[in-house]
Amino acid sequence: MNDQNLYINILDNIGGKENISDVAHCMTRLRIALKDVSKVNIEALNNLEGTMGAVLKGNQVQIIIGNNITQVYNEFTEFIQFDENAIQEGSSKTKDNLFVRGLNNLASIFNPVVPALAGSGMLKAFLVIFKLTGILSEESETYFILNTVSDAVFYFLPILLAYSASKVFKCNTFVAVALAGTLMHPNFTGLIAEGSSHLNFMGIPINLISYASSVLPAIFGVWFLSYVERFFNKIVPNAFKIVFVPAFTLLIAVPITLMVVGPAAAHISSFISGGIEFLVERGGILSGIIYGGLQSTIVVAGLQHGILPLQIDAIARTGHNLYSPISGNNNTAQAGASFGVWLKSKNTRNKSVAASASISALLGISEPAVYGVTLRLKRPFLAAAIGAATGGAIAGGFGAQAYAIGGPSFATLPMFISETNPYNVFIVAGAFTVSFIVAAILTCIFGFEEIVDDKKSEKIVETGAAGDEWAELTSPVDGKIIPIEKVDDYVFSSGTIGNGVAIEPNSNQVYAPASGVIELVFETQHAIGMKTKEGLEILIHLGVDTVKLDGKYFDTKVKAGDTVEAGDLICEYDYIKVKEEGYAATAIMIVTNSKEYPEYYIDDSVSTTREEPIMKINLERGIK
Repeated sequence: MNDQNLYINILDNIGGKENISDVAHCMTRLRIALKDVSKVNIEALNNLEGTMGAVLKGNQVQIIIGNNITQVYNEFTEFIQFDENAIQEGSSKTKDNLFVRGLNNLASIFNPVVPALAGSGMLKAFLVIFKLTGILSEESETYFILNTVSDAVFYFLPILLAYSASKVFKCNTFVAVALAGTLMHPNFTGLIAEGSSHLNFMGIPINLISYASSVLPAIFGVWFLSYVERFFNKIVPNAFKIVFVPAFTLLIAVPITLMVVGPAAAHISSFISGGIEFLVERGGILSGIIYGGLQSTIVVAGLQHGILPLQIDAIARTGHNLYSPISGNNNTAQAGASFGVWLKSKNTRNKSVAASASISALLGISEPAVYGVTLRLKRPFLAAAIGAATGGAIAGGFGAQAYAIGGPSFATLPMFISETNPYNVFIVAGAFTVSFIVAAILTCIFGFEEIVDDKKSEKIVETGAAGDEWAELTSPVDGKIIPIEKVDDYVFSSGTIGNGVAIEPNSNQVYAPASGVIELVFETQHAIGMKTKEGLEILIHLGVDTVKLDGKYFDTKVKAGDTVEAGDLICEYDYIKVKEEGYAATAIMIVTNSKEYPEYYIDDSVSTTREEPIMKINLERGIK
């Protein structure tokens, strides 16, 4: 478990495991569906180490991880002991509208299939290269086998989609696959090959359609099947369900799919794909500018999942799609804008995130760049949009095509290679290069406002004059310093009541962080307020929600009105017993009037002792 702390922090900021209704992932995001979204601390999730940001859409929080999403998903589900049947009980208090639910369902159906499609598509691209370079002959048996392998996924696509759709529509997976298998059965495909166009089922005509490589028929068929299966699950006695529910479901769902659902879905798919492809093809430069420039916004809105079925359908029907050469410019433009941020940024964490996001976007995954860099910094997002529109104009103007499915980028250029269109790949590569350069240059020209998290333990710059007076606060306990935003209490982690630090204690003693007067001791003894001689108002809060312990395990040594010196013992608490009671024992020190002193410095060392200064505040630069 490489990132156990990350998973703990994710759970802390989404309302715990019990608030999860489903967990999934796409190419870069951990997608967690929640029962109650009001429990989400999106600000804290946006700043977790090991992530590139987070976004809340409907009842789903999406945490951007990057290229190692599969590993993180597997570890996270193992960490929370994910049980699909048990954890999905309960419903979200925030219902998505029909359009959003549809897009989410499409994403959940297609994302698991994409790796197989991308792998097969790249294999097909490599076969073109092997043939053009003479490495393999089209008549060789090796070529025949490899070509069959690359075609298989597309030919049997309805079966893969049926399997994936069954998970989304919550029906028996193998019954759903049986439906798709019927659509692909050699009895039907053989009749079509012989020229037959229809059959009769109980006197009702069935139009014979080739469903090989189709997209929507299997999905709509499984959707219809799921309702039929639920109906029979309600009326068939438990003792007979294992046999009769699947039998009755297939008996009803398959013929109706063959007669109505399948043909209707095939016509809808052909109409939508053909119409949009016609507009893209005829739009030329204009379509490239519009689609390329809007692609980053499409990604933010999550609408790219609606385009994926069209790409797959176009390749299955015609052997190519016109979307990827244009949309790929967003990936390279986001890479260029992130590269520009890396060049200009003076913030170490921003530079690190920008470098990683730029590489990820160059490999075809733009979300880390969008959410982790450009959208956060605003002007680079505009620079990327202009860069993508410029590259899109080139790709659209020359009618560039893609012959495989995958994240369009420099790394996947083979998907644009064609025997019949030898210049295609060079047009795409040129467009990608232009979009990268334009976005990088515009980012450097436009600039951006450097984000410095003023409530984080990431050093706020000391820009005061050399003679300024600084107040020093020592650690109230011995232990390990943690960023304040990781405290499982929004009031503290958000900086609502002031800037401060948090320490995981390794001893029971609590000491005064500075000299001053004790102004308040809470009745439950878990919190002490004091005012230093410089006027800083300090709250020392021991644990989270420990007010519920009603003073148990706490022994305060001071009372209101007492004068203390820095390092005096002011309290003892049994932090181990506090933890055993199920509470976080974190010691939190907040300067409640820190808004009057906007310039400060926090030591972000890993460990500390009570003698060490961990927070400095510029008294001269305070608001008078």
